[in-house]
Amino acid sequence: MDTGPGRLELALPADIGASRLARDLTAQAAAQWSLSEELSGDLALVVSELVNNAVEHARSASTLVLTRFDDHVLIEVTDNDGGDPITRHPAPANERGRGLLIVGKLSTGWGCDRSVNGKTVWARLAR
Repeated sequence: MDTGPGRLELALPADIGASRLARDLTAQAAAQWSLSEELSGDLALVVSELVNNAVEHARSASTLVLTRFDDHVLIEVTDNDGGDPITRHPAPANERGRGLLIVGKLSTGWGCDRSVNGKTVWARLAR
């Protein structure tokens, strides 16, 4: 849903289809905001990681919000789970567990804000 020139929001289901829907919204935002190819790719990857975490770990529906600012794009994924996101350091042979490491590498900052209904995990990507 387009909620203004610099903000897009989408309710997502608690299933693997959420990532596809999130990537579609991300592609729409990248085109609408004329983001560079590199930033568009980074944005899609970070969105996918955060949404996948909500599906896999929170096991709840979530909401994705993308907000454009002059110097960055803010990604917010809100879910109904109050647990902390955990940055893992998997063994090189392990194919899983690198999501938040990727988010940390591609973003200028990320974090988690709590509410009575769950949490919002956010990340900023420089424009």
